[in-house]
Amino acid sequence: MMESSNYWEKNPIWKNKGEKLFETMADTHSGYIPVKQIDEVLDISTEDLSLFRTSSFHFNDKKFILKKPATCSLKYQNYLWICECPRYGLHTFSENKPEALQQLNEEFAFLSDGLIHEPNDNLTQDAIKLRDLLKSDVLKVEKI
Repeated sequence: MMESSNYWEKNPIWKNKGEKLFETMADTHSGYIPVKQIDEVLDISTEDLSLFRTSSFHFNDKKFILKKPATCSLKYQNYLWICECPRYGLHTFSENKPEALQQLNEEFAFLSDGLIHEPNDNLTQDAIKLRDLLKSDVLKVEKI
């Protein structure tokens, strides 16, 4: 078995960021990325990646207000922001955090608009359950 440091010395992954060329080394087994050099720090911040609850979803000119908040999650993995709302089977991702959150709102709106008024004959059993869940969870839809 080859040592990790020898492997990465022989198999670098190069990325070009602006004017600087730097090497990242990704260990796919542990998710650990060792850093060889940091030339400039532009910003340092922390992100709260705990579960969050939302009482509404907003998209375009609609606000879907829920009877009780839905639990969602936000995580950062493999250079992507991942948002999930398991209650409705929603899963979005983006390299940009606000975009991933906005996609979650868009997915909920698309799901709701596509299912709420659909007759049973046009839906699978899973879709009927999801539609009924949406009907029971959404208190009202407001134009904004």
